[in-house]
Amino acid sequence: MTTAVPEASSSAATQNVNVASLRPIVTPRALEQELPLTPEARQTVLGGRSSIRAILGGTDARLLVVVGDLPNHDYHHRYPSTPEWTTVAYARQRDIDGGPEGPPYQEIWGMGAAVDRLFRSWEEDAAGAPSRG
Repeated sequence: MTTAVPEASSSAATQNVNVASLRPIVTPRALEQELPLTPEARQTVLGGRSSIRAILGGTDARLLVVVGDLPNHDYHHRYPSTPEWTTVAYARQRDIDGGPEGPPYQEIWGMGAAVDRLFRSWEEDAAGAPSRG
């Protein structure tokens, strides 16, 4: 639904006029109602909008919050039900200092290096060579 507001007269230019009220008012919902869409096309548009929101909606949390716990994630796999989850960085360091149970901890920087390391370990396992961890 588009509602046109009358143009401002020259005398209105000298008065305190809200400029936004001089343009046509078009909201996304009004635009959505005006488009002659079939039910299938409307579902596609709404599904696409939901997908974009799902992908981009939590980006800030994924980049700023979740990253803080990733360096300690391997400790979680060694001790899944530990009560030390609130101080996991310190618990992990104590485990490193005291000698870990199982293979030694490794630090891998970057997603590409981590994926490469994973595939190399699978190659070694498939070839019968001992895995490095």
